Amino acid sequence: MTLLRHTFTDFSLETNTMKAELTAIIKQDGDWWLGWVSEIPGANAQEKTKEELMMSLREAAKDILELHRQIARQEAQSECRVPQLA
Repeated sequence: MTLLRHTFTDFSLETNTMKAELTAIIKQDGDWWLGWVSEIPGANAQEKTKEELMMSLREAAKDILELHRQIARQEAQSECRVPQLA
């Protein structure tokens, strides 16, 4: 098994509401490229090419952030009270 030095690659993540600079930590392990987004726990991937890996990491980051947004909205709605003004 051949391990290469970790490479740090910055990439942008854009959604319809925000733009964030995130860091992908990637390495080659044999025939596979492995990586994760350091700022988002659980955003990781494994692909055959570096290009595919970067695409998968972007998608994983977007998916996790969208899930967190949905959970936050649900929690906010259940905790909100709307008093009557009269």
